[in-house]
Amino acid sequence: MSYQRFAELTEQGESGVKTEEFESLFAPDADLYSPFLVKHVEGKSLTLQFMTEAFSNVGYPKYTHQFYNGTDTAVLLWESQGRVRGHQVQGTMVLTFDENGLIRAAKSYLRPLQVVNMLREYLFASAGAKLSSDYWKASPVGFAGDPSLLTHPTSQGNTVKSES
Repeated sequence: MSYQRFAELTEQGESGVKTEEFESLFAPDADLYSPFLVKHVEGKSLTLQFMTEAFSNVGYPKYTHQFYNGTDTAVLLWESQGRVRGHQVQGTMVLTFDENGLIRAAKSYLRPLQVVNMLREYLFASAGAKLSSDYWKASPVGFAGDPSLLTHPTSQGNTVKSES
């Protein structure tokens, strides 16, 4: 199954992910859902570019558990082989396959949040120019500049506005 080969190649690091074999695991219309971006990346070429860039910043995984539903989805749990400023990064990669067994979507989840935020800065510095700003920004104004994002409904149906 290709999820096992995905795991083997990504654990090898750059020598595994920068190969034709790794590229051949992905469908032409593959998408990447990354915790670093607010919008998913579409298409095999851009997915592979961003995934390779992310691995080089986050570190290559060492898989601890792999689950497969027997049809079209694999869940891979991992820990980073190295440390980011002394912190271990842990994550989950959910792979969805098309009818030919090729990776159609890769969804990545990472922790801890503080390290993810730091890694996002590194990734933006190295890959920011490859993607437009709508991939990186949560709102056109930004959270600090948009106080309407600080409102939330209460249990009584009233809206509470946070004080700035």
